[in-house]
Amino acid sequence: YNALESESKVVQFICDEDRKTERFGRGAKISLLFDATPFYAESGGQVGDTGYIEFRDSKLEVLDTQKVQNSYYVHHCHVIEGEIDSAVVGQKAHLRVNSMRRSRIRANHSATHLVHSALRQVLGEHVKQSGSRVDDSTLRFDYSHFEPVTEKQINEIESIVNEEIRSNHEVSTRVLPIKEAQKTGAIALFGEKYGEHVRVVEIGPNSVEFCGGTHVSRSGDIGFCLIAAETGVSAGVRRIECFAGPGAHEEVIREREIRREIAELVKSSEAHVRDKIQKLVARVRELERELEQANSRVASSQNQKLEQFARVSPAGIKVIAERVDNADVKVLRGMVDELRHKLGSGVVALASHQGSSAVLVAGVTPDLAGKVHAGNLIQAAASISGGRGGGRADFAQAGGGDPGKLQDALEHLFRQIS
Repeated sequence: YNALESESKVVQFICDEDRKTERFGRGAKISLLFDATPFYAESGGQVGDTGYIEFRDSKLEVLDTQKVQNSYYVHHCHVIEGEIDSAVVGQKAHLRVNSMRRSRIRANHSATHLVHSALRQVLGEHVKQSGSRVDDSTLRFDYSHFEPVTEKQINEIESIVNEEIRSNHEVSTRVLPIKEAQKTGAIALFGEKYGEHVRVVEIGPNSVEFCGGTHVSRSGDIGFCLIAAETGVSAGVRRIECFAGPGAHEEVIREREIRREIAELVKSSEAHVRDKIQKLVARVRELERELEQANSRVASSQNQKLEQFARVSPAGIKVIAERVDNADVKVLRGMVDELRHKLGSGVVALASHQGSSAVLVAGVTPDLAGKVHAGNLIQAAASISGGRGGGRADFAQAGGGDPGKLQDALEHLFRQIS
């Protein structure tokens, strides 16, 4: 894949069957096959090339290149100048790969090999590739490992990769008979089917793999590699995502801009932004505690008033079923618990809403166990307000529904206590 341009002959014109006699103008999508091409077709996790195809009277942009039946390179294009039809079969065209994009992909693909090698050095030789995705923006590598990777290990992996980049190793590629290639110790992708000959890519002393993708000439051409994320994908499979080459530099610039924006928001210099954020977080927690204490005092005051609204159900059970203004579920739960204790024996059901969010909480004293079930009461009330909920026999809650129907829901709950 050293050549980025070629003069090649069209061998097949692909379009919808019912449109084969048409001429295709600007914006139309078609696909072409050539007798030879400098374009790389998506394979081995690396995306296909993009670029341009020029005929004498028309120009096409290649949006993607895909491999069909493991041997045919299909160029998916759209027309950007002139018109084209199936008569181009047999004609010559000038093919030109997007060299800037190819260069970025090469950097990411070579960095992927170095990341694989570093993972094996840090985590162990049990690490095997489980999948990958290499494009012009990022690289993604899935691998076998059975526990989370620590921040220290991630830093070590990144350091090893960048040391290999700075060492500026030659990247050698050889096409060898499969048996001879296996003797080199090159890593093969598990489950991949290889032919009689394979391409071996070697980067420095620690990275030797079977690979048919595009690569830099020397590891130093990558420039820099930055690990962006490391996560679990499924049982025994983890994923590492990185930026390499120009993409790594662009990510550093993005992160720098974010730091500047954060510093402006918290009114601090970048050098002291961490201290400022820590102080702000501490202040927020302090205010949250003060608010919780204030809410507790307000709730206790409201409970004194709510005690006066206790009613007796037809079954002779004391019930408080009332609305409370602007209380969240945490406050309501505390109020219900306190009123339950004060009643000694009975049922407490409180409802409130903040904006469009409605909430119902019910509690039953221990002596009524087996007679009244809080979860059933809440479900009955929620059926009226349009919310959903449930819970234990002694404590339950519901959320959602129409705040305007909370009073009706409470009255329905009261009637269920028999």
